[in-house]
Amino acid sequence: LAYGQAGSMLKYFQDKIAENPSYQYALQLDCEENISNIFWADAKMVIDYAHFGDVVTFDTAFGTNKEYRPFGVFVGLNQFRETVIFGAALMFDETFASFQWLFKAFLAAHNGKQPRAIFTDQDTAMGNAVGEHLCNNKADDSHSPKHKNEADEEEEEEEPHILSDFSACMYNIEDTTAFEEAFDIMRNKVDEKKMSWLDSIYKKLPRISMKTPMLLQASKLYTPTIFEAFQAEYERSMAACTRALDANNTYSVAIVRADGDLSSELERIVVGDSLEKTSSCSCGQFKRTGILCGHALKVLDLMNIKLLPNHYILKRWTREARYGTIQDNKGNSIVENPKMDAMLRY
Repeated sequence: LAYGQAGSMLKYFQDKIAENPSYQYALQLDCEENISNIFWADAKMVIDYAHFGDVVTFDTAFGTNKEYRPFGVFVGLNQFRETVIFGAALMFDETFASFQWLFKAFLAAHNGKQPRAIFTDQDTAMGNAVGEHLCNNKADDSHSPKHKNEADEEEEEEEPHILSDFSACMYNIEDTTAFEEAFDIMRNKVDEKKMSWLDSIYKKLPRISMKTPMLLQASKLYTPTIFEAFQAEYERSMAACTRALDANNTYSVAIVRADGDLSSELERIVVGDSLEKTSSCSCGQFKRTGILCGHALKVLDLMNIKLLPNHYILKRWTREARYGTIQDNKGNSIVENPKMDAMLRY
């Protein structure tokens, strides 16, 4: 680091810790006691990793700063399939020793929690460090806060009630008829510009194509983005052809293509267990994405299982994904925004 940069950086980190004690950072010194590698993660990153750190992607973008130092970012997906950051690093080089230190610092900041899988590039040093310190799984309806944030700041200041009404309508009403009525009342309160914004959101709300017990259940549990993905698999299961391979609920399942020529996709082997309410498919989609494939859903239906078993509902994809208290590596409860928390308390 150039003269004065180390002091400025340390002051920045100390200021951040003063604002929020759960802020995490780590420094590595070289043999001359100069700072070589830096890692940091704020409170939101720590909270997000606790909820969504099962699958992590890490990569470095060389030469993105004037010193040409590698900048690395740990990222993942939240319950809306939006990118979230778990930590960042400014590194001196991309050697095994640097990555080894970095991954140790990353785990220390996140209470030692290991990801289930991590995706990296083809860098050998990085891959070796991942295998040693992280995990062995290295691999080359309606409630949408994302749409809520589309209202700009000017609209919030002019009519703050629109966002509070919108939030109440989205989060407090489960009955479809009551929701439609509340949405119409809210729509009639606003001017033409905001009415257009509300209408654009309404068109984006996911629709249940078939009111089956499993789809109704999933629409209440999953976030809209994940529900749409699940519903697509459910619809695929309706086009599946099955062939029993033995008397123990083992099936060959092939899904007819949607292009109208009645040809089928590759056959998959699905093993069901009606007592344990499990359906394991050779395609491995649930292990990769946390959402059951159409093949497995077809076999659940053949076993007369009409609701999605709890062990197939991952909390990270549900509306309650961020519920619960997270502790930092000092054992303290993490507050994402202490100032806002204090304001709400009083």
